[in-house]
Amino acid sequence: NLLRKLIYSQRHIAIFATSTSRAVPVDLRDLKTFLHLAESRHFGRSARAMHVSPSTLSRQIQRLEEDLGQPLFVRDNRTVTLTEAGEELRVFAQQTLLQYQQLRHTIDQQGPSLSGELHIFCSVTAAYSHLPPILDRFRAEHPSVEIKLTTGDAADAMEKVVTGEADLAIAGKPETLPGAVAFSMLENLAVVLIAPALPCPVRNQVSVEKPDWSTVPFIMADQGP
Repeated sequence: NLLRKLIYSQRHIAIFATSTSRAVPVDLRDLKTFLHLAESRHFGRSARAMHVSPSTLSRQIQRLEEDLGQPLFVRDNRTVTLTEAGEELRVFAQQTLLQYQQLRHTIDQQGPSLSGELHIFCSVTAAYSHLPPILDRFRAEHPSVEIKLTTGDAADAMEKVVTGEADLAIAGKPETLPGAVAFSMLENLAVVLIAPALPCPVRNQVSVEKPDWSTVPFIMADQGP
């Protein structure tokens, strides 16, 4: 068997060939390039697909051939075919890349995940208008986190976060933020509602493309949402 032992690392593998006693590092990208060429049998096509120049592709294949001490392809002016060693490397490369993907998947599954409790404070309005899609995504990504929700006056949101009663709050941005508090914009949407059946002297003022809001009387909440 041309290839008799594999040593895995996160970025490289080492191949021990029967023709040498030293470990030869092989980049996984070289194996991907080799596999594409083994399928396409066309240097130009594989070079374009792998985003390398034809000369770079040739050097990658030449490096593999030198490392293994065997030709991998038979080339002429019209065709490119695999040698017996090339067929053996093709099977090995497929298995190695598959195992590497499985290894990465396993490591990702074992990675650190959030757990514990998350205390959220918001108004009843925000609990219906903003929170559901946010919580759906969060629960899907962090199922081990227990969520504690408290509703109340949006004007109290900053105090709840500063005192530690809540880990985060959904509310309108205050004029000033304490240094320990971060703010992330969820939505900034201004909507003007005018009853269509009622005469309204400001209708013409707000119907233009850029209303002069300083001249328009309107009512807005002190805090939101």
